[in-house]
Parts: sequence; structure tokens; C-alpha cells
Amino acid sequence: MGKILLVSALATFVGLATLWALNINIAAWVGMWVAPEDAQSAGLSILAFLGIAAGLGYHASLGTKFGGPGAVRGLIAGVILAVLMIWVAPLLVKVMGIATGDTRTVYQGPGDSNSYAANQGNVKVKDPGVGDAPAIFDIKPPLAEVTAGKKWTHPDDWQGRLLPFLVGFCMYGLVLGLFLSEDPHK
Repeated sequence: MGKILLVSALATFVGLATLWALNINIAAWVGMWVAPEDAQSAGLSILAFLGIAAGLGYHASLGTKFGGPGAVRGLIAGVILAVLMIWVAPLLVKVMGIATGDTRTVYQGPGDSNSYAANQGNVKVKDPGVGDAPAIFDIKPPLAEVTAGKKWTHPDDWQGRLLPFLVGFCMYGLVLGLFLSEDPHK
């Protein structure tokens, strides 16, 4: 169990680092769904939990129940997770937003959110939006040019999520595949 948790944490770090390098602030994007006032911290916590949970799920399914090279099984898992985050998760959040009457934070850029203000007793609140990935130790994301000018936060912006999410989640899956795969036929 310790190996699974450690590798899952490492894979999560690799996936997040890859997305950061591509200037995709996925932590803020996920965090906006639950805690818009501290989206970055909330998103990192959620992604850490989901990364470990997905690692446990990988080990219980693709990692041990199917044959084939571990790297290929890991890449398959990465593609499945990317598809979920590119199309399914934004759709679910949109549906939840429609059900609650508040889709403002995840999908709007910077500015005042009228929908949020209406739900908070007409108190105007600054909506920070997702923004660029933060610089780490004064180092900006090195591959930001790849995603420059592409919208990716709105549910309909799947084209902007396609390449970076596939790369990031495939890197996550590759780490899982290389370290957690076992041949079930041995």
C-alpha cells in the first residue's frame, strides 16, 4: 500500500508539473468549483486526493488485471483521465451550476460576477478567474507559448484543453504504468 501511495503522489506531481509547464493552472480551475476565495490551495488539495485515488484505482484495475506493457496500460489510463477532464468534468460542473443557479466562477475570466453577487445578497465580489499558472521561485512556465492565446476554462473550450490535458494526464498515467503495473499472467 505504501508503494501505491508513493507512486500515486509522484505521478500526481509529474502530471501537475507538466500542466504547469504548459501554463495550465489546473489547480485554480478545479479549486474554483468549490472554494473560489482560495482556489489554488483548494484545487491542489482536491487534485492530490484525486491523484492518489486514481492511482489506487489504477492498481486495482488496469495495473494488475490486464496484460501488456505497463507503460501502455499507464498511457491508456492517462487518456481515460484526460477524456474525463476534457469533456465529462466540465459538463458535470455546468449541470451542477445550472441546478444551483451559479456557474459564474469556473467559467468567467477576471471581473465582477453578477450571478455570484445576486446569490450573496447583492454584495459585489471580485471574481479572479483562473489566470495563468503561477511562477515558481520566479520561474515562469517554460512551455507557455504552446498554450498561449488558447481558451480552456469554459466547458465549450475543449479544443484548448485537448493537447495540454492529454500530455499532462498521459505523463501521470505513464508514471503509474511504469511503477505500478504487474503482469497478471505470471
